[in-house]
Amino acid sequence: MSHQDRSRKPCRTSLVFGLLVAAGVGWLPADVGAGKTATRSTRTSEDIRQAPAHATQAPPNRFEAVVANDTYVYLAAGSRVAVIDVSNSLRPTILGQTEPLPDVVRDVRVDGRVAYVAAGDAGLSVVDLWYADSPVVAAMLETPGYATGVDIAGSHVYVADGQAGLQIVDASSSTGPSRVGSASTPGRARAVRVAGRYAYVATEEEGVRILDVPDPTSPFEIGAYTTAGDANDVSVVGSYAYVAEGGAGLGVVDISDPTAPSRVGRSAVPYARSLYVSDGFAYVAGERSGLWIIDVSDPAVPVIVSHFRTTASANDVYVVRGYAFVATRAGLQVVDVSNPALPTTVAN
Repeated sequence: MSHQDRSRKPCRTSLVFGLLVAAGVGWLPADVGAGKTATRSTRTSEDIRQAPAHATQAPPNRFEAVVANDTYVYLAAGSRVAVIDVSNSLRPTILGQTEPLPDVVRDVRVDGRVAYVAAGDAGLSVVDLWYADSPVVAAMLETPGYATGVDIAGSHVYVADGQAGLQIVDASSSTGPSRVGSASTPGRARAVRVAGRYAYVATEEEGVRILDVPDPTSPFEIGAYTTAGDANDVSVVGSYAYVAEGGAGLGVVDISDPTAPSRVGRSAVPYARSLYVSDGFAYVAGERSGLWIIDVSDPAVPVIVSHFRTTASANDVYVVRGYAFVATRAGLQVVDVSNPALPTTVAN
């Protein structure tokens, strides 16, 4: 179905979401500590190994995104979201997967026990992570474009929605998520990160657009940065935005004045598809060129510290506890980056 056709369809929420609320069990149990996800106490490790096919079968050969915390990795696995136990990073274990969504999962963000999923033509999905071994799609919301990126700020979810620009969704209602605001962007909105009152939207050939979003119902652009290559992804740390610029590598942008962003540094890695920035290092997933680790402690002079050839094309990366979790074309690769100069594989 074309994007034009989809834009004429009304938004809808999944019946599943309403049933969860109506049943009184809720989709956000209050007796679990913030940031924790439970597994059913009645299920043993043997039960999990013998779980139904949807929880153990190998996902399709398309792994677009990854996000992690100290205990779990949430991997975009074809049209599903897979939950993987990485409490022992040397032996990651698949706990469960969602049922297939109508389109490929392009991005995932997790807030406590809920995952928000950008799923292409299927728009935004909300996944209940209460049981890590049985994640449930609790709601679906159609968007007018093609959803490829998502971020969370407070009670709102921000969706990079292709040619439909930025969509802002209120996720606080017990009746399900609803679109409350939008802003058109030139190019195709591919990724979004929200920091403070601003949303930074990577729009491929049209660079990074900076939108003022304190009123989610009325976002508007206040600044833009023209990239040397396609703006595929963006990360914001302090007064700097780090941009995966495709064939132009990594760009470092001073955003201290968001109305006049300016490039201050660049690292010419062969290709930059996505990135994660933490503790003075940028970890860049470079598709066929693998994983690049760049010292950005001096944003004006980024320095390549190491290059690691992943087992397959590197699509996305997320770093926790000294481990880089890399979504590759072949699945999840766990790389020890506690010494950024000597990354080593610990699990596939």
